[in-house]
Amino acid sequence: MDSTKIDRINTLHHKAQSVGLTEEEKKELRRRQQEKAMRLQTEIDQKLKEEKEKIFKSNKNNETSD
Repeated sequence: MDSTKIDRINTLHHKAQSVGLTEEEKKELRRRQQEKAMRLQTEIDQKLKEEKEKIFKSNKNNETSD
C-alpha cells in the first residue's frame, strides 16, 4: 500500500477523533482499512509460504545427506 493511501487513512482517523467524519468519510475510512487489512494478510500469507518452502527444502536436503 503506497504512502498516500496510508496518509489518507491516518488523516481520516485523526479527523474522526477530533471533529468527527461525514458518512461518506466513514465509508471511505472503512473501505481503505479493509483494503489495508487484505493487503497485509496477503503479504503475511506469502511470507509464510516462502518460509514453509525454505523449511521443506532444508529438511529434504538434510534427509538426502544422511
